[in-house]
Amino acid sequence: MRFLFLPEGEDPDSLIRQEGQSAFEQRILNATPLSTFFFNNLSEGINLDSMDDRARLAAAALPPIRSMQPGLLQQMMQERVSEITGLSADQLASLVNLHKVSHPITHTPQEHNDFSDQEYGDYPELRPARR
Repeated sequence: MRFLFLPEGEDPDSLIRQEGQSAFEQRILNATPLSTFFFNNLSEGINLDSMDDRARLAAAALPPIRSMQPGLLQQMMQERVSEITGLSADQLASLVNLHKVSHPITHTPQEHNDFSDQEYGDYPELRPARR
């Protein structure tokens, strides 16, 4: 999954007319990957030299990562949180376990949305995990 941000006031059709099909396809190829967008967005305004800010980043990043379908992307994103914050995998696991205890999931299976694999294309691991 990638994010393509178009210039203000433009849409895909207008850009294709202006730049041509191949230039637009190149924009798609250069689009921002999900993981880059996720961490860039969370890191805005964060001072990574500050222990408090790194803790805030970990606390903000882990719940959405935890809600992903278990898989390689989820594991790699957790490892990236570890790299950014300097927290070990064990420390992150403790934080995740603490979050599970302090924020238990309270919905019933009937309340859970049924997500089809088709909605997530080549990234079924992005589908929220069933609990």
